[in-house]
Amino acid sequence: MNESPVPKQIAKEHASIAETIIRADNAYHSGHEPLMADGEYDSLKSRLIKLESDHPTLRNGSPTTSVGAAPKSGFTEVQHSTRMLSLDNAFTEQDIKDFIGRIAKVSGTLKPRFMAEPKVDGLSLTVRYAGGKLVLAATRGDSKVGEDVTANILHIRDIPHEIPYLGEVEVRGEVYMTREDLAALNARHAAEGLKTFANPRNAAAGALRNQDQTKAQSRPLRFIGYGIVGGPDDVTTQEGVLETLYNWSVTVSDLVGICEGAEELIAYYAHIERIRPTIPYDIDGVVYKIDDFSLRNRIGENTRAPRWAIAHKFQAERAATVLMDISWQVGRTGAVTPVANLRPVSVGGVTVSRATLHNIDEIERKDLRIGDTVTIQRAGDVIPQILGVVLELRPEDAQSYVPPISCPSCGGPLHRSPGDAVIRCTAAFACPAQKVERLKHLVSREILDVEGLGESTIEAFVNAGIVSRPGDIFRLSNHIVEIAALSGMSEKVARTLAAAADTKRSVPLERFIAALGIRHVGLSTARLLAARARTAEEFLNDAEEIASGDRTIANEYAAIDQVGPAVIEAIREHFHDPRNVIDARDLASVLRIEGYVARQGPLSGKTVVFTGTLEQFDRKQAKELAIRLGARVSGSVSRKTDLVVAGAGAGSKLNDARTLGIEIVDEAEWVAMVADLEGSLLNARRP
Repeated sequence: MNESPVPKQIAKEHASIAETIIRADNAYHSGHEPLMADGEYDSLKSRLIKLESDHPTLRNGSPTTSVGAAPKSGFTEVQHSTRMLSLDNAFTEQDIKDFIGRIAKVSGTLKPRFMAEPKVDGLSLTVRYAGGKLVLAATRGDSKVGEDVTANILHIRDIPHEIPYLGEVEVRGEVYMTREDLAALNARHAAEGLKTFANPRNAAAGALRNQDQTKAQSRPLRFIGYGIVGGPDDVTTQEGVLETLYNWSVTVSDLVGICEGAEELIAYYAHIERIRPTIPYDIDGVVYKIDDFSLRNRIGENTRAPRWAIAHKFQAERAATVLMDISWQVGRTGAVTPVANLRPVSVGGVTVSRATLHNIDEIERKDLRIGDTVTIQRAGDVIPQILGVVLELRPEDAQSYVPPISCPSCGGPLHRSPGDAVIRCTAAFACPAQKVERLKHLVSREILDVEGLGESTIEAFVNAGIVSRPGDIFRLSNHIVEIAALSGMSEKVARTLAAAADTKRSVPLERFIAALGIRHVGLSTARLLAARARTAEEFLNDAEEIASGDRTIANEYAAIDQVGPAVIEAIREHFHDPRNVIDARDLASVLRIEGYVARQGPLSGKTVVFTGTLEQFDRKQAKELAIRLGARVSGSVSRKTDLVVAGAGAGSKLNDARTLGIEIVDEAEWVAMVADLEGSLLNARRP
């Protein structure tokens, strides 16, 4: 029997929550500032699960079916020997009893033996050993493929470089930072005018996933091991795993406990919650794992989590206060976000006066009015969220919010696309609130790669009026005296920075397009647009025509594979603002933009997949080379794949290619194939 159509309002709510969850997951796994407190995330995730339970078709592509986040570009990808799964959550004693009941159906007892461990709030890591020596360390990534971060963990004293086991084995655990170490790090950063961190996990994750090894090595990272993949055959329990790790000099928790049945698990949870303030690192709950591996195998796992383990999360702390006002702030991409200004209140020992509201839809969904008494929740050192209104305390003069009619930063017009919960300022570089962040993005390695222009330098140049639009990056030679007068600068440094910018004046068309800061247009999409436009002048002309309402040109671009209407709408919004047109034309005037030239040859129009570790290229260079030779690059193997390039350690993608009968070449064959087509890029391969 077919499921009835999902009501429009339900589908809209699901899409909005799913988008928020995905953004929160990306921030969480990338070490960026958290978008929300743990309690709000868990609440939204629970609502998503409930909607999908009522309407199963909503599960397609939902974040509830995924684990972790995609590996970060710039790192070598690592295929995990077995998936690094997540954990399902429990929040109440009844949840734990239900969990025990499910286990009992397989085990035949309501008191199976569990190992209980504190849930460290860190970043998952797997460390591979061969012949007794550490050979690789990788993040969880998307659970199947992680990032090679070996160089970033060699200084962690809790991870031995050698172990007394000569076979192949992986040690899995959590990288974290103590609260005391974070306080010392933030004090040093504050004294040096550098960024401080909201919580230990952000600092640890940001270091572990930083391509600058010196930053990782400068932070006091720690590691707690909790699992083994492979290893000695006589290790058949979780208790045995922890004992083995201890004997191998891997740091393990000294707060673990053996428990049998729901009552003992709940008692352990209560004990850890009581002593939580004395634990030197952040934990957000406890984890219960079936001790016996043979029983684990019988119980099994689902697509994202084992059925034999569960995380019992702590309840977030709450308080009630008054919503005094709603203000609006502008982010890097122009999103205008509401912020609740609260009557100051102490929550968990911290005085809170502001809370995030995310978007207008949330204000309306919670029916928030100025003057309302609201319940707020805080979990960790992040901006809290409003849970809801205490309606019986609503005053008669409570006022509805007034949405902004112009950008709070630049005064420009605001736009809200149909179905989008976010209102945006489309002024881009012309908006002061967006300018610095967009300029940082423009000079970053991924876009124009201007050496020496870091975050603090860009901020200083903008504040001094030296840089106000993208093209000004390439006019630094006109401001040597002003730059030299800035704190920490000199004439020599000023000339070096100006020279560094001058060396980047020649750019491919796709990088110019990506540098414009159009929403939804990253480098991969910019390549597709460049292939259609061929020249910068043609692209700018087409973009202005799209902004003026030319549907013929808009439809031609929207028909490009992997572009679509969302990108076209973003181009229309961006170039509808004349300030963005002026900035784009100005940037084009100071650059030497290489027109797009379609290459004809054996790769033209073919879909290529790279897998495993390449020795002569990093993955980014290999993909760029294939695209410049007319190929499409995909991240997964399917019947539409024409060629798979298999490096060392290739895994499931290689097996899929063999099953489907797809052509497979090794790296040497790949180099020979493209050597005569693109010698210049081959010369850029890594040593």
